[in-house]
Amino acid sequence: MAGQRRGKKTGSISKASDGWKGYVTVDGQRKYFWAKTRREADLKRRHLVEHPEDVRNERAAQQEAVEPHPPTRNVAVFGSSTVGAIVSGWIDHKLKVERGRHKPKTSRGYSDHLRIHVNHPEYGIGDLDADEVTAEGLEDFFTALREEALLGASARRGIHSLLNSAFNFALERRMVRANPVPRYLRPAPHDGEIVEIDPAQVEQLLLHFAFDSTYEARWLLALFVGLRPGEALAIQVEDIDWNKGLLRVYQQLQQDSGSGGLILVPVKSRTSKRTLVLPDFVLEALKARRAALIEQQRAAGEAWNPWRGTGEQAPQFLFVQDNGQPIRPRLDYAIWKRLLEVAGVVREGVRDGVPVLEAVPVSRYACRHHAATWLLGIGNDVALVSRYLGHSDVGFTMRTYVSSRLSNASVAVRMEQAFPTYSDSEIVQVATSPAPAAAPPPIPPPISARSATPPGRRGRGSR
Repeated sequence: MAGQRRGKKTGSISKASDGWKGYVTVDGQRKYFWAKTRREADLKRRHLVEHPEDVRNERAAQQEAVEPHPPTRNVAVFGSSTVGAIVSGWIDHKLKVERGRHKPKTSRGYSDHLRIHVNHPEYGIGDLDADEVTAEGLEDFFTALREEALLGASARRGIHSLLNSAFNFALERRMVRANPVPRYLRPAPHDGEIVEIDPAQVEQLLLHFAFDSTYEARWLLALFVGLRPGEALAIQVEDIDWNKGLLRVYQQLQQDSGSGGLILVPVKSRTSKRTLVLPDFVLEALKARRAALIEQQRAAGEAWNPWRGTGEQAPQFLFVQDNGQPIRPRLDYAIWKRLLEVAGVVREGVRDGVPVLEAVPVSRYACRHHAATWLLGIGNDVALVSRYLGHSDVGFTMRTYVSSRLSNASVAVRMEQAFPTYSDSEIVQVATSPAPAAAPPPIPPPISARSATPPGRRGRGSR
């Protein structure tokens, strides 16, 4: 009935900045939870109210997983814990209880946030009494993260989540009286307009590939398929169905920030694991790259030393250095910046007091934005594009890309024949038949043609 209040001990749910939050009280302590929708939050609340033993069992498991000290050690005296201490305790708990659930890079990221930012000697809050933290203090901290540490919205959102989880963890163990973090709203997903690579700059890259195709396949995958950098660098020869034009995306190549070594990890989320139908001109570039790989290995001879990782057999990566080693993330970034320079995607700058032409500051992720904008611009449904890119939330695709779609119709006309619109099942699932033949784009000429004559330019509208 509308307006009817819930009875005592039935918990509560309320709207949060990024979903719905709630709690139920079990044995005098609150159990907090979060959900994307109100319905999901209410279902969680009802389940916990009807099954309090689940909460007790969870607490018991967490208690056993904490360092083997006497039980009284885990119930701290109010006011005796610093922010740094409770964050460190939560990280230790995550590593012990939830080992294997997080990628090494994610776990290392927690520690880096604590060491570099929460415990920063100037603007950090790590040495503050956890019970004395206020919303105003958090606002000052996150302002410093933005203006002094120059952290982007994504990193600041991660630190907000880290603090919120750590305080909830401490609250359940009665180490603090309250969690002050929700009083400071989580930073918005984006600070402002996304820096994109524009059509003129893309055409400059395509012109360059007509004369030097060394890195063509790598960056066509970024510009028109939208692969994340780690996904592209992890592609092995066997991941591509060369006859059907299908690419299986299931892992990423990353560099562990602790050891510095390379690691192969699963893709970002369940929806990021996907099989994609490739545009014909991208498939042709990949075939050329496969042939170049064979020649690259022959030329290296005994110097060929492929990376083996943790397995006995070395993965046959499609993109490697001249000695067979994988392209590390930092090297991939350096190649991208150099590619922009030689392709003429430059601006005037000053280096050591001398005027120079330098690469336009466009990130590798701008290629992914271009792919999304292009896919949307040629008429694909946003839900289809979201699945093609491996997003877990269509709303993220809407917020990030739909508002910045290209208004330049010539780009869509130029590429629409190269990449026809597929149905939702055809584009993300393993196809049972070869991909439909697609005519090459009229402007510029097919990338696979390796034309010695640069493609002509056409007038463009506004972005």
